[in-house]
Amino acid sequence: MTSAVIRGTLRLVLIPLALFAVVAVSAPMPNALIKAAWLIAAFAFFGWLGRRIWRAGVQSDLNGIIVRNIGRSYIIPWHEVEELSVERSNNVSGLVKCVVVHRRDGTGVIARAASSYSRSRVETWREQLETPRPRP
Repeated sequence: MTSAVIRGTLRLVLIPLALFAVVAVSAPMPNALIKAAWLIAAFAFFGWLGRRIWRAGVQSDLNGIIVRNIGRSYIIPWHEVEELSVERSNNVSGLVKCVVVHRRDGTGVIARAASSYSRSRVETWREQLETPRPRP
């Protein structure tokens, strides 16, 4: 296998996000100009957020690993990766497990798109991401 792509279930967030966007843009406004500005701002924001959620995922190939979280993307070559592990996420509950990319410099990147309450599912994803890694 020369590449692996993990998307998880983060895309399911798009359903309530779309419903919220419909409600937000249908709010009554006293002025047509304010309504137009609100619509443009809401569509721009929800469009950007929806695109980031749709692209969120983790991809690995012979060159390295790409972590696309909602807020930021990371491109990490394999020579900078110490290990991939499955750990508890630092979310509110702490119950979600996710893949963490540990760099040789001691920093880590949490791959939020590769997260689940099921540890075995996340372990499988970690193994899939490790498969394309070149061995010395």
